[in-house]
Amino acid sequence: MRLLRAAVAVLALVVCAWFALGARQAHELSAAGNLITTPGALTRPQAAHAEAMLRAAATLNPDSQVDVLRGRLALTQGQRARATNLFTRVAEREPMNVVAWYWLAQDPQSYGAWLVALARVAQLEPRLPAPG
Repeated sequence: MRLLRAAVAVLALVVCAWFALGARQAHELSAAGNLITTPGALTRPQAAHAEAMLRAAATLNPDSQVDVLRGRLALTQGQRARATNLFTRVAEREPMNVVAWYWLAQDPQSYGAWLVALARVAQLEPRLPAPG
């Protein structure tokens, strides 16, 4: 009986730790998103802080929003190739992720890639107005 109680207590601690980690990740992801989407250029310390928050949010977190925000941060820092790589990885993992396709359509590496991304956004979200 003692062993069972100890096992339940350990399990309860693990579950509490898991929920605490999830709450911390949600907070870090939200704070990083707010910083990245704030109008105006980010300073180097702000960009470093956002990257640190995204690293913390990514711990044991399979959510692709972390990589989308990393891509957006890369765009704000002029790292187009890195941003495109991040958005492409998300789109490959989650072909229905309209946000990743949208950002791929914003900064294409080639005209063909731009057309593919635009077509995919239009397919996934037909209510959006046509470009142009």
